Amino acid sequence: MLDPRPTERHDFRITSHSATYARCYDSLVGDAAAEALAAGWNRARQFLSPPLERAVDIACGTGRFLPELARIARQVYAVDRSASMLALARKHSDGLNVRFFQQDIRSLHLPFPCDLATCRFASINYIVSWRDMNRT
Repeated sequence: MLDPRPTERHDFRITSHSATYARCYDSLVGDAAAEALAAGWNRARQFLSPPLERAVDIACGTGRFLPELARIARQVYAVDRSASMLALARKHSDGLNVRFFQQDIRSLHLPFPCDLATCRFASINYIVSWRDMNRT
């Protein structure tokens, strides 16, 4: 049987996204995946019965998806470990019922349970070891 664990040990350190990276994230990364992510969301949304009480977007990045969640949930939680990303997410969700939490998804703590959790696109970058994978 093939062992899926890497044979070399790597020590990858995650640092908070800089303000510069956060500002250009959507054009560098988010726009490239927008069409595929929208198609996936449209397929998944068929199985939901809105309105939901609470939804959370884990590793929300710049918050481009928060308005979609706000359409189907009374309360939305947005979680990201980067203050710079959360600052931009606040702009994308101005006037919506969104609460923001600066947290590491490997030890997530929300004030209430959620009916729906989303974790989209580059959020796998938070999981850098087998220990992290098992904790999450």
